[in-house]
Amino acid sequence: MMQTLRAGPGIRMGPGMVKRLLVLCSLLGAAAPPALAQVTPAAGEKGRFAAGFDAGATFPFGSGYDTGWTVDGSLDYYVARFLAIRGSAGYADSTTNLADSFTRASLLASAVFQFPQGAVRPYARAGLGVYVVSPPVGSTRGRLGLHAGGGLEWFFNPRTSVTGELLLQLLPSAEDRSTSSLDLTAGIRHYF
Repeated sequence: MMQTLRAGPGIRMGPGMVKRLLVLCSLLGAAAPPALAQVTPAAGEKGRFAAGFDAGATFPFGSGYDTGWTVDGSLDYYVARFLAIRGSAGYADSTTNLADSFTRASLLASAVFQFPQGAVRPYARAGLGVYVVSPPVGSTRGRLGLHAGGGLEWFFNPRTSVTGELLLQLLPSAEDRSTSSLDLTAGIRHYF
């Protein structure tokens, strides 16, 4: 039996919406192979910049948290072929089962390595971050943390890609509550 998923304040995804999203993803996946053969990315070259935006779901660790939402923007500089330094700023919000809010703002510095695979490029990402967390109970606190993850970039033209990423954010607890999470996002990145 499927339950209604809560995707953020006032946003609910019922079984019908989940099925529609799965059908849309399947159709996009079926349409992608012909387009993949036609694009040669101009990305991943030394001295190039890239800017991106992504949004998605955050899955906080610990009991009592609901799935929340996250957004972030980033800027990359390629220091070598397929190796970039990424700076990103993000914000995440989640509620607890008591309807209290948990928020996290972050500034992250990451090393990003792309694997050269043509129009679809997997990548790995890891680094350090400065976080400002506001737990459901207690005061706002600053934290240093680590993050690691990876994803895929699909180039639909030589300078623009659609991204999907899974990022593990590990940081110390606040007020005896976990502040770590697993984030699943999708976005767009442009190279210039």
